[in-house]
Amino acid sequence: MSRVFMQTGVRVIIWGCIFLSACASKNPDNIRKENADRFVKELNARTEKELEKKKGFTLSDCIRIAEKNNLKVRSEEMTRRISQLDRKIAFSNFLPKIDLEATYLIGKHNPTQRMGAGWGQVSDRHFMTSVVSAQQPVFVPYSWYLYRMLSKGADISALVAERTRQLISLKVTGLFYRCLTLKEVAAVLTSAVKREERLLSEISKYHTEGLVLNSDLLAVEASLSYQEHLLSENCRMLDRSRSQLLEAMGLDPFKKIELLAEEKKEIHLPLLNDLVIAALLNRPEMKLQDRKYEISRDRVKIAITNFLPVVSAIGSFQHDTDSYVKYSSQWVGGAMGVMSLFNGFANINKYRAAREKAKRAYVEREEACLMVMLQVQQAFQNVQSAQEIRRVAEKTDAARTEKLREEQARYKQGLIRVSELLKAVSDADASGADLLAAEYSYQVSLKALEDVTGR
Repeated sequence: MSRVFMQTGVRVIIWGCIFLSACASKNPDNIRKENADRFVKELNARTEKELEKKKGFTLSDCIRIAEKNNLKVRSEEMTRRISQLDRKIAFSNFLPKIDLEATYLIGKHNPTQRMGAGWGQVSDRHFMTSVVSAQQPVFVPYSWYLYRMLSKGADISALVAERTRQLISLKVTGLFYRCLTLKEVAAVLTSAVKREERLLSEISKYHTEGLVLNSDLLAVEASLSYQEHLLSENCRMLDRSRSQLLEAMGLDPFKKIELLAEEKKEIHLPLLNDLVIAALLNRPEMKLQDRKYEISRDRVKIAITNFLPVVSAIGSFQHDTDSYVKYSSQWVGGAMGVMSLFNGFANINKYRAAREKAKRAYVEREEACLMVMLQVQQAFQNVQSAQEIRRVAEKTDAARTEKLREEQARYKQGLIRVSELLKAVSDADASGADLLAAEYSYQVSLKALEDVTGR
C-alpha cells in the first residue's frame, strides 16, 4: 500500500512540475521579453543587411529601402493581398459546390412497424448511407455584383498601398534634406566657434595690454558660449532627424548612416492649370474615389437583386446498404429557386439607403476634386515662395559676407569696436545657415509638388 501511495505521489509531483512549467511559459512578462528579443534581433539583422552595402546613401537609396522595409508599406501590401484573396473567395460562388455525406446507423432493436394484427421489420438494424451531391448556381445576380464590388475593393487596396509608398517617399525626402541641412549648418557653426575662439584669444591679449574694455571681453566670451550652444543643439537635432529617417526606412533608429547629397534639381514650372489636370488624372486619391463611387452603385444593384429569385441546379447520387430498400443506388436531379416575397419592406428601404449612399459617394468625389485642386495650388505657390526665398538668401549672404570683410578691415585699423565686429560675424553666420536651409527647402517643395500632382 505504501508503495502505491509513493508511486502516486511521484506522479503528482511530475504532473505538477509540467503544469508549473506550462504556466511559466505563458507568463506575460516572459512572452514580452521573448518578443522584444526577437524584434531587436530581426531589426539588427535587417539594418546590417541594408547599411553594409554602401558607405553613403543618396535620396534614391533611402526611398528604395523605405519602400521595402517601412512597416506601414508592408502592412498595406498585406491588406492588398488579403483583398485579392477576398475577390477569389467571391469568385468561388460561381463554381459548383460538391459535398460528400456518409452516415452509419446502428439501432438497439430491429426497426419494426405494425402490419395488420402483428409487427414486421421494415429496415435493417444497422446500415450505411452515402450521398454525393452537387449544386451549381445558375442565376445568382447577388454574387455577380458582389464579385464586381470586391474586385473594385482590391483596386482600392492597391491604390492605398501606392499612396502609402508615395507618402513615405515624401516623408523620407523631407527628413533626408533636413539631415543634410543640419549637417551643413553644423559645419558652419563649427567654423563660427573656431572663429570666435581665435577672436577671444586676440581680444584677451588686447585686454591684457589695456587696449580693450572689460565689456568687450565679456561680450566675446558670451558670443563664444552662444555659438557653442548652437552647435550642441544642432548636433542633437541632427541625431534626432537621423533617427527619424532610419525609423521611416524601417531600420534601427540608433544606427549611423552617411547621407550623400544628390545633384540639385532645377525645373521650369508649368502652368498651374496643367498641374491641376495632371493631379486630377494621376492622384491615387482620385482613382480611389472613382472606385468608391462605383462600389456604391454596385450596392444599389445588389439591393435590387433582393427582389430577384436565385436559381440553382442540384444533383445527387445516393447509395444505401439497407437490404429492405429495393434500389440501393439512385440518381436525383432537379432545380431549386428561392425568391423573397415580403420581409417587412426591408428590401425597399435597403434599396433607398443604397441610392442615398451612392449620392453621398458622388458628393465625396467632388469634394476630393476640390481638395486636390487646392493642394496643387498651395504646393505650386510653395515652390514659387521657395524660389524667391532662395534668391533673397543668396543676395543676403553675399551682402553680409562682404560686410564682414569690410568690418574686419575696419577693426584692424581700430575704427570700430569689438561689438560691431561680433555683430557682423553673427550676421554672416546666420545668412550662411539661412542660405543652406533655403536651398534644401526648395528641393523639398519640388518633391511636394510632384507628390500632389501624382507624378
